[in-house]
Amino acid sequence: MSKRALLLAALLCQASNSAAFQQPKVKQADAYPLRHNGQVIYLHGDPTATITCAPLDLCLIALQPGELIQRDGMHISDAIRWQVKPTVGANDTTHVVLKPLASGLETSLALVTDRRSYHLNLVSRETGSMPLITFRYPDEISAAWSAYYRDRAEAEAQRRLPETEEDISTLDFDYTITGCSGCAWRPLRVYNNGKRTILHLGPGIHQGETPALLVHSSQGEVLVNYRIQADRYIVDRVFDRAVLVLGVGRKQERVTIARKSRTSPEGFSWLD
Repeated sequence: MSKRALLLAALLCQASNSAAFQQPKVKQADAYPLRHNGQVIYLHGDPTATITCAPLDLCLIALQPGELIQRDGMHISDAIRWQVKPTVGANDTTHVVLKPLASGLETSLALVTDRRSYHLNLVSRETGSMPLITFRYPDEISAAWSAYYRDRAEAEAQRRLPETEEDISTLDFDYTITGCSGCAWRPLRVYNNGKRTILHLGPGIHQGETPALLVHSSQGEVLVNYRIQADRYIVDRVFDRAVLVLGVGRKQERVTIARKSRTSPEGFSWLD
Protein backbone atom coordinates (compact mmCIF):
# COMPACT_ATOMS: atom_id res chain seq x y z
CA MET A 1 0.00 0.00 0.00
CA SER A 2 1.35 3.46 -0.91
CA LYS A 3 2.10 6.07 1.73
CA ARG A 4 -0.68 8.23 0.30
CA ALA A 5 -3.16 5.35 0.67
CA LEU A 6 -2.01 4.81 4.27
CA LEU A 7 -2.51 8.51 5.01
CA LEU A 8 -6.01 8.50 3.54
CA ALA A 9 -6.88 5.31 5.44
CA ALA A 10 -5.73 6.88 8.71
CA LEU A 11 -7.77 10.01 8.07
CA LEU A 12 -10.84 7.95 7.16
CA CYS A 13 -10.44 5.96 10.38
CA GLN A 14 -10.20 9.19 12.35
CA ALA A 15 -13.28 10.51 10.54
CA SER A 16 -15.21 7.33 11.34
CA ASN A 17 -14.34 7.68 15.02
CA SER A 18 -15.44 11.32 14.91
CA ALA A 19 -18.69 10.28 13.28
CA ALA A 20 -19.29 7.69 15.98
CA PHE A 21 -18.86 10.18 18.82
CA GLN A 22 -20.00 13.47 17.26
CA GLN A 23 -22.67 12.54 14.73
CA PRO A 24 -26.04 14.08 15.56
CA LYS A 25 -28.44 11.36 16.56
CA VAL A 26 -31.72 10.67 14.84
CA LYS A 27 -34.68 11.07 17.14
CA GLN A 28 -35.46 7.93 19.07
CA ALA A 29 -38.34 5.77 17.87
CA ASP A 30 -40.42 6.61 20.95
CA ALA A 31 -40.47 10.27 19.79
CA TYR A 32 -42.44 9.22 16.72
CA PRO A 33 -44.84 9.69 15.08
CA LEU A 34 -44.22 13.36 14.36
CA ARG A 35 -46.94 15.58 12.98
CA HIS A 36 -46.13 18.41 10.59
CA ASN A 37 -48.29 20.29 8.07
CA GLY A 38 -50.93 17.59 8.06
CA GLN A 39 -48.41 14.77 7.69
CA VAL A 40 -47.81 11.96 10.12
CA ILE A 41 -44.11 11.03 10.03
CA TYR A 42 -42.87 7.64 11.17
CA LEU A 43 -39.31 6.43 11.60
CA HIS A 44 -38.76 3.72 9.02
CA GLY A 45 -38.25 0.35 10.66
CA ASP A 46 -40.36 1.15 13.73
CA PRO A 47 -42.30 -2.12 14.35
CA THR A 48 -45.01 -0.21 16.23
CA ALA A 49 -45.84 2.10 13.30
CA THR A 50 -49.62 2.17 13.11
CA ILE A 51 -51.75 3.94 10.52
CA THR A 52 -55.24 5.00 11.55
CA CYS A 53 -57.83 5.52 8.85
CA ALA A 54 -61.55 6.24 9.16
CA PRO A 55 -64.06 4.19 7.16
CA LEU A 56 -64.38 5.32 3.56
CA ASP A 57 -61.61 7.93 4.08
CA LEU A 58 -58.54 7.90 1.85
CA CYS A 59 -55.21 7.65 3.67
CA LEU A 60 -52.03 7.99 1.61
CA ILE A 61 -48.64 6.42 2.34
CA ALA A 62 -45.94 8.40 0.51
CA LEU A 63 -42.72 6.62 -0.45
CA GLN A 64 -39.50 8.38 -1.41
CA PRO A 65 -39.43 10.12 -4.81
CA GLY A 66 -38.50 7.52 -7.41
CA GLU A 67 -39.02 4.57 -5.04
CA LEU A 68 -41.01 1.81 -6.72
CA ILE A 69 -43.04 -1.06 -5.29
CA GLN A 70 -41.83 -4.36 -6.67
CA ARG A 71 -44.19 -6.51 -8.71
CA ASP A 72 -46.19 -8.59 -6.19
CA GLY A 73 -44.56 -6.47 -3.47
CA MET A 74 -47.79 -5.51 -1.66
CA HIS A 75 -49.16 -7.88 0.97
CA ILE A 76 -52.12 -7.18 3.27
CA SER A 77 -53.71 -9.62 5.68
CA ASP A 78 -57.27 -8.39 5.13
CA ALA A 79 -57.67 -7.70 1.43
CA ILE A 80 -61.47 -7.92 1.62
CA ARG A 81 -62.26 -5.05 3.98
CA TRP A 82 -59.28 -2.87 3.09
CA GLN A 83 -58.78 -1.39 -0.36
CA VAL A 84 -55.14 -0.75 -1.29
CA LYS A 85 -54.17 0.95 -4.55
CA PRO A 86 -51.00 2.58 -5.88
CA THR A 87 -50.79 5.95 -7.57
CA VAL A 88 -47.91 8.15 -8.72
CA GLY A 89 -47.86 11.84 -7.87
CA ALA A 90 -45.50 14.77 -8.26
CA ASN A 91 -41.72 14.16 -8.30
CA ASP A 92 -42.34 10.55 -9.35
CA THR A 93 -43.56 9.79 -5.81
CA THR A 94 -45.50 6.58 -5.35
CA HIS A 95 -48.46 6.84 -2.97
CA VAL A 96 -50.23 3.82 -1.55
CA VAL A 97 -53.91 4.69 -1.09
CA LEU A 98 -55.69 2.98 1.83
CA LYS A 99 -59.45 2.85 2.38
CA PRO A 100 -61.09 0.71 5.08
CA LEU A 101 -64.70 -0.31 4.49
CA ALA A 102 -65.71 -0.47 8.15
CA SER A 103 -64.70 0.70 11.61
CA GLY A 104 -62.91 -1.44 14.19
CA LEU A 105 -60.70 -3.26 11.69
CA GLU A 106 -57.10 -4.24 12.36
CA THR A 107 -54.66 -5.75 9.91
CA SER A 108 -51.06 -5.56 8.74
CA LEU A 109 -49.53 -4.29 5.52
CA ALA A 110 -46.15 -5.13 3.98
CA LEU A 111 -44.61 -3.25 1.07
CA VAL A 112 -41.47 -4.38 -0.73
CA THR A 113 -39.82 -1.70 -2.87
CA ASP A 114 -36.68 -1.43 -4.91
CA ARG A 115 -34.98 0.19 -1.89
CA ARG A 116 -36.37 -1.36 1.27
CA SER A 117 -39.40 -3.03 2.86
CA TYR A 118 -42.16 -1.53 5.05
CA HIS A 119 -44.12 -3.36 7.74
CA LEU A 120 -47.11 -1.39 9.03
CA ASN A 121 -50.09 -1.93 11.30
CA LEU A 122 -53.44 -0.68 10.03
CA VAL A 123 -56.47 0.17 12.16
CA SER A 124 -59.79 1.74 11.23
CA ARG A 125 -61.58 4.09 13.64
CA GLU A 126 -64.25 6.72 13.35
CA THR A 127 -61.83 9.47 14.38
CA GLY A 128 -58.11 10.16 14.21
CA SER A 129 -57.69 9.46 10.50
CA MET A 130 -54.20 10.08 9.08
CA PRO A 131 -54.53 11.62 5.59
CA LEU A 132 -50.82 11.46 4.69
CA ILE A 133 -48.08 9.24 6.10
CA THR A 134 -44.39 9.77 5.33
CA PHE A 135 -41.14 8.38 6.73
CA ARG A 136 -37.73 9.37 8.02
CA TYR A 137 -34.92 7.01 7.07
CA PRO A 138 -32.21 6.72 9.77
CA ASP A 139 -29.91 4.68 7.53
CA GLU A 140 -29.78 7.50 4.98
CA ILE A 141 -29.20 10.12 7.65
CA SER A 142 -26.30 8.07 9.04
CA ALA A 143 -24.96 7.52 5.52
CA ALA A 144 -25.06 11.27 4.85
CA TRP A 145 -22.98 11.97 7.96
CA SER A 146 -20.54 9.19 7.10
CA ALA A 147 -20.16 10.65 3.61
CA TYR A 148 -19.55 14.09 5.13
CA TYR A 149 -16.72 12.83 7.35
CA ARG A 150 -15.29 10.74 4.49
CA ASP A 151 -15.25 13.76 2.15
CA ARG A 152 -13.59 15.89 4.82
CA ALA A 153 -10.93 13.23 5.36
CA GLU A 154 -10.26 13.02 1.62
CA ALA A 155 -10.03 16.81 1.39
CA GLU A 156 -7.58 16.82 4.30
CA ALA A 157 -5.48 14.13 2.59
CA GLN A 158 -5.35 16.25 -0.57
CA ARG A 159 -3.94 19.13 1.49
CA ARG A 160 -0.98 17.08 2.71
CA LEU A 161 2.12 15.62 1.16
CA PRO A 162 1.56 11.85 1.13
CA GLU A 163 5.07 10.96 2.31
CA THR A 164 5.43 13.41 5.22
CA GLU A 165 1.85 14.53 5.99
CA GLU A 166 2.98 18.17 5.82
CA ASP A 167 0.25 20.73 5.16
CA ILE A 168 0.81 22.00 1.62
CA SER A 169 -0.68 25.41 2.41
CA THR A 170 2.19 26.14 4.83
CA LEU A 171 4.97 25.25 2.37
CA ASP A 172 6.88 27.31 -0.21
CA PHE A 173 7.42 25.37 -3.45
CA ASP A 174 8.63 28.30 -5.52
CA TYR A 175 12.00 26.97 -6.69
CA THR A 176 13.57 26.41 -10.08
CA ILE A 177 15.59 23.26 -10.73
CA THR A 178 17.97 23.39 -13.65
CA GLY A 179 20.82 21.30 -15.08
CA CYS A 180 21.59 17.62 -15.49
CA SER A 181 18.14 16.70 -16.79
CA GLY A 182 19.36 13.10 -17.30
CA CYS A 183 20.47 12.59 -13.72
CA ALA A 184 18.30 9.97 -12.05
CA TRP A 185 18.80 11.64 -8.67
CA ARG A 186 17.75 15.13 -9.90
CA PRO A 187 15.26 16.61 -7.38
CA LEU A 188 11.61 16.06 -8.13
CA ARG A 189 10.70 19.11 -6.03
CA VAL A 190 12.18 21.49 -3.49
CA TYR A 191 10.26 23.33 -0.80
CA ASN A 192 10.68 24.99 2.59
CA ASN A 193 8.46 25.38 5.64
CA GLY A 194 9.97 28.66 6.75
CA LYS A 195 12.67 26.97 8.85
CA ARG A 196 13.93 24.04 6.81
CA THR A 197 14.46 23.32 3.14
CA ILE A 198 13.62 19.85 1.85
CA LEU A 199 14.97 18.43 -1.39
CA HIS A 200 12.96 15.46 -2.64
CA LEU A 201 15.41 13.62 -4.87
CA GLY A 202 14.70 11.29 -7.75
CA PRO A 203 14.71 7.48 -7.46
CA GLY A 204 18.34 7.32 -8.63
CA ILE A 205 19.44 8.52 -5.20
CA HIS A 206 19.33 4.86 -4.08
CA GLN A 207 21.35 3.54 -7.01
CA GLY A 208 24.82 4.86 -6.33
CA GLU A 209 26.76 7.73 -4.79
CA THR A 210 24.82 10.66 -3.38
CA PRO A 211 25.51 14.23 -4.52
CA ALA A 212 26.89 16.86 -2.17
CA LEU A 213 24.87 19.98 -1.44
CA LEU A 214 26.63 23.36 -1.69
CA VAL A 215 24.85 26.61 -0.82
CA HIS A 216 25.76 29.90 -2.47
CA SER A 217 26.99 32.55 -0.04
CA SER A 218 29.18 35.65 -0.12
CA GLN A 219 32.17 33.29 0.16
CA GLY A 220 31.02 31.28 -2.85
CA GLU A 221 29.70 27.69 -2.81
CA VAL A 222 30.03 26.23 0.69
CA LEU A 223 29.07 22.90 2.20
CA VAL A 224 26.18 22.96 4.63
CA ASN A 225 24.98 20.47 7.16
CA TYR A 226 21.99 18.41 6.08
CA ARG A 227 20.32 15.17 7.00
CA ILE A 228 19.36 12.40 4.62
CA GLN A 229 16.03 10.71 5.27
CA ALA A 230 15.14 8.13 2.63
CA ASP A 231 15.08 10.12 -0.62
CA ARG A 232 15.17 13.57 1.03
CA TYR A 233 17.85 16.04 1.97
CA ILE A 234 16.74 18.15 4.95
CA VAL A 235 18.60 21.43 5.47
CA ASP A 236 18.03 23.33 8.72
CA ARG A 237 17.86 26.70 6.97
CA VAL A 238 16.17 28.42 4.05
CA PHE A 239 18.56 29.28 1.22
CA ASP A 240 18.11 31.23 -1.99
CA ARG A 241 20.48 29.31 -4.20
CA ALA A 242 22.30 25.98 -3.97
CA VAL A 243 23.84 23.33 -6.16
CA LEU A 244 23.95 19.55 -5.98
CA VAL A 245 27.29 18.18 -7.18
CA LEU A 246 28.31 14.62 -7.96
CA GLY A 247 31.73 13.68 -9.31
CA VAL A 248 34.70 15.80 -10.39
CA GLY A 249 36.24 17.13 -13.55
CA ARG A 250 34.61 16.75 -16.92
CA LYS A 251 32.25 14.03 -15.66
CA GLN A 252 30.91 16.16 -12.85
CA GLU A 253 27.11 16.36 -12.61
CA ARG A 254 25.51 19.58 -11.31
CA VAL A 255 21.94 20.59 -10.55
CA THR A 256 21.20 24.20 -9.59
CA ILE A 257 18.36 25.08 -7.23
CA ALA A 258 17.15 28.68 -7.03
CA ARG A 259 14.39 30.13 -4.88
CA LYS A 260 11.90 32.52 -6.45
CA SER A 261 8.93 34.42 -5.03
CA ARG A 262 6.30 32.37 -3.18
CA THR A 263 3.47 30.91 -5.31
CA SER A 264 0.65 28.45 -4.81
CA PRO A 265 1.66 24.75 -4.85
CA GLU A 266 -1.51 23.72 -6.70
CA GLY A 267 -1.21 21.45 -9.69
CA PHE A 268 1.76 19.35 -8.68
CA SER A 269 1.70 15.80 -10.01
CA TRP A 270 1.93 14.03 -6.65
CA LEU A 271 -1.63 15.11 -5.90
CA ASP A 272 -2.97 13.15 -8.87
